[in-house]
Amino acid sequence: EAFIQETGDPRLAWDSYRRFIEHYGTVVLGINADLFDGILEDFMKKNGAAGREALGPDRLQDVVGLYNAELSDGGLRIPEDVYEQLRMSVRAVYASWYGVRAEQFRRATALSAQWGTAVTLMQMISGNTAGSGAAVFFTRAPFTAGPGPYGESREDATGDDLVRGRQSNRPLAKAQAGAGRKSLEELDPELFGLHRELAKRVEDAMGGLPQEVEVTYTKDWDGKRSLFVLQTRRMESGGAFGATFDEICGMESRIIGRGVGAHGGALSGAASFASSPEQAARLEKKIGLPVILLRKTANTDDVSLMPVVRGIVTATGGVTSHAAVLAQKFDVTAVVACSTLSIETGPQGEPYARIGDTVIREGSPISIDGATGLVFSGSCLSTTRAYRTGDSS
Repeated sequence: EAFIQETGDPRLAWDSYRRFIEHYGTVVLGINADLFDGILEDFMKKNGAAGREALGPDRLQDVVGLYNAELSDGGLRIPEDVYEQLRMSVRAVYASWYGVRAEQFRRATALSAQWGTAVTLMQMISGNTAGSGAAVFFTRAPFTAGPGPYGESREDATGDDLVRGRQSNRPLAKAQAGAGRKSLEELDPELFGLHRELAKRVEDAMGGLPQEVEVTYTKDWDGKRSLFVLQTRRMESGGAFGATFDEICGMESRIIGRGVGAHGGALSGAASFASSPEQAARLEKKIGLPVILLRKTANTDDVSLMPVVRGIVTATGGVTSHAAVLAQKFDVTAVVACSTLSIETGPQGEPYARIGDTVIREGSPISIDGATGLVFSGSCLSTTRAYRTGDSS
């Protein structure tokens, strides 16, 4: 109620409350984020809402009620004392350093546990309000290394909405847009110009080292735009750009889907829904082909698989989502935002996928192009021979 009085924006208040419960529930109370996603998706379907942005303050208040009821049913609660909330949040961040996902990441990247982690307290910038939003971008284009920005943005959103990869977002640069997609550069040249200026300033400040930048932007009552840098880190460059299938063998008749190319070039392999590196390694040994992971979305749980798989395809996300960033870090070929991909479950509980009319099962031959974003059925013999002989030319 105080938030509403201060801002005069009931929707912003209830949406912020929704987000707070989601984050506190997952980070501090250890609840799987899929629980909140499921509640929200079911609510939107029942109320005919096309997306979260379509929910007004009354509907968002209903969602908050459903969240709190779920916590209560599980014997959990969020303390009302804001300082207790803060203490619990700080402890949870420190404890996460020794969590399973963190240990998997350090093992995969050969990082020392002795480094430790830190907590930063900062004022919240409300990107989740009309006229405001968030963007995550690289200061260089991943494939060409040309000056950026190259990334994604979303109105009425926070950075977490972008990097989680649960939704498809707006490309920043016109060069990214492709058929049927409008970029921020085309729709709002002024705002894009601010991102372009900021990309150069951040990179210059970091000694010319290409960066991955997360920002929130706001719009004042007089129309003035402001960009707030929330974090910046070194951009992962990964390996060199690979060949495309049209340079090796004709695959045009085998195209079954199209997404956004996030990293790498042409790759043929065996589809997998593996949940552990051991499972992926067994499939690779059995079939003798590189493993291509299929996911609705990738998250930090998948980091342990990255040293084992050679490709990944996700149904949602974008060039700055977890899947894309992990792919760049581990030099894994990646196609994201393949909207025709759906992950389903068979009668025996086994996962399988559909891409358009094509059914793909564990071990099915599949090919992807991390440059064009195309997905193909079957294999390109030249790329599989190169993999088997160790020839990367």
